[in-house]
Parts: sequence; C-alpha cells; structure tokens
Amino acid sequence: MSILQFIRIVWAYKYLALISTITVGGEYEEAVVDHVSDFSFIDARERSNRSLFIEDRASFATGALSSIELTAGIRYDRFDTFGSETTPRIAAAWILGGHKIRGA
Repeated sequence: MSILQFIRIVWAYKYLALISTITVGGEYEEAVVDHVSDFSFIDARERSNRSLFIEDRASFATGALSSIELTAGIRYDRFDTFGSETTPRIAAAWILGGHKIRGA
C-alpha cells in the first residue's frame, strides 16, 4: 500500500508586451510505502521532497503561422532520502501551425 500527498503552488506573470512569461513555484510531496517480502516482513518507509523553481519563457513571432519560443529556468529539489540537487533548463522551440519542434 502506498500513500501520497502532493501540493503544488505556481504563479505566472506575463510581461514585455505579453511576449514573455515568468513562472515561479514550489512543490511538496510526502509518501509512505509499505513493502511485504516473501518472508512476511513488513517494511514501511516515508520520504519527502521539497522543490522550488523559476522559469522564463519568451515567444517571438517569425511569420503569420510560426514563432520561436525560448525557455530558461532552474529547479532546486531537496530529497530527505539522498540530499539536494539543482537542475538548470534551457530549451528552444519552433512552432509552425499546430506543430512544435523542440530542443533542450
């Protein structure tokens, strides 16, 4: 049996004539996992994860039906089982009609 509790808070704000959106947020996750082995041993473990993130996404029109989207962000995760990690993110996308080609 597993029990999971999850909370996510996100705030987004458009600026620079609505071509750019900044997103700031945080997450908290708590889980309890029970494990029963072949030897009838019950092992219950708890874990939690806290994270904060910020991302900026800018979109530039390149034609009537196309645009370029640039994204940069950073995320900090704190896991009680194995420590913390900071992860950067950089991505670009070309949007043409209803299709998106993305590289990260």
